[in-house]
Amino acid sequence: MIPDYDFDLFFRAEGQTAVAEAFARSASPDCRSAVSQVIAQGSGSTDLTLVVKAGDDAAVRKWDELSHIEPPLHSRIPGHVWIGAIDLKAEILERVPYDDRHSVPCLRVRLWPLTRFMQETFLNSPTLRKWVVELLATCGGVVCYIDRGDGSLAEFWPEDHAPATYEYELVRKW
Repeated sequence: MIPDYDFDLFFRAEGQTAVAEAFARSASPDCRSAVSQVIAQGSGSTDLTLVVKAGDDAAVRKWDELSHIEPPLHSRIPGHVWIGAIDLKAEILERVPYDDRHSVPCLRVRLWPLTRFMQETFLNSPTLRKWVVELLATCGGVVCYIDRGDGSLAEFWPEDHAPATYEYELVRKW
């Protein structure tokens, strides 16, 4: 079975406005409003297309070469790549469901890249991992889990320092 990854980001509920603004800044112009609204309300789902700087990120460059996603001419930003469609779902929870260490009311933002190629891009891209860690660090993040779709979870770590107990698929591949 091929794993079907999604990414569960948990933020303190009181930081909901900052989370909505941060996601909107990273979204393509055509989906900013819907993304911001779903997160600000703490309920619902929408499509997200991220706009990221390509730089030296091999996974993002590969996505750009092979995905055939072309942003509208008026929305292109030199040196940036569009990654989408990603299903984004937001909800308010009483606590982080996977971990007793985090028993605070929280906003859950679930990101589900809709294709296997996009999921692999998320896992292999230092740019996207850094984006997740920065969101958590600047917006009252509690934790992020990668859900492999088979009932197993892996905690996202800051600065790509994976403890020895983490699975091989989450460790840098260079």
